[in-house]
Amino acid sequence: MNLMKERKAFPIAALCLILINVVIFVLLDKTNGLEPAIDAYAMRPAAIARGESLATLFTSMFLHGGYGHLISNMLFLLVFGIILERRFGAPRFLLLYFIAGIVASLFEVAAYPNSWVRAYGASGAISGVVGACLAGLPTARAPLAFLIFISLPFFLLFLPGVVEVIIFFAVLIPAIVLALTVLAPLWPFVLLWLAYQLVAALKVATLGIVGGVAYWAHITGFLAGMLFCPLIKPGMPREKIKRGEIPAIGR
Repeated sequence: MNLMKERKAFPIAALCLILINVVIFVLLDKTNGLEPAIDAYAMRPAAIARGESLATLFTSMFLHGGYGHLISNMLFLLVFGIILERRFGAPRFLLLYFIAGIVASLFEVAAYPNSWVRAYGASGAISGVVGACLAGLPTARAPLAFLIFISLPFFLLFLPGVVEVIIFFAVLIPAIVLALTVLAPLWPFVLLWLAYQLVAALKVATLGIVGGVAYWAHITGFLAGMLFCPLIKPGMPREKIKRGEIPAIGR
């Protein structure tokens, strides 16, 4: 009975996180306070390594550099957050979310202890939610259109020409429109998303790029979500989910 209540519970925590992130970004952007806020509240690995500005491990999770950064993160949080919170409940969902975000940031500290490059965004925490969904709810489903969207970056890595990209989008857009009401399993697309993170991280490392997207932090957050999922919700991966009870955005 308790499990049924959790599955059907309104995902208040995930939606509140989305609202808070959106409100913070819009207010900062409209008041020209975005850059000062990032400068003040983003996490700097070197500062954390010295035991300074520890609060930025938390505050950095509510900062985004632009609308694209914000929208992509919030879309992931909307889909995976709803799926996970319905099963976890709000308190355990929030616990996993912040643990994954902090672990991802601590990885950056361990990897770049002398770096003063600003790190910010909810990506590490959200990656943890994605990892927990894969570990605890491998049979969960989501709209096929969204799953195509999260797979798009992986394919774009292997499309070097402008013509190929145009053709790809010409096929993709109708496919997304047709797939809006179709549900599909999460796990193949999550693995494709993880493959993209790995390929992109290796590419960045090979080119020696400093700054930009913290792909390794995303991977670390993802692994933290997988690891902490059975610890925060013991027995969850072993539960059998009936077809009619599979968490999905479409219901």
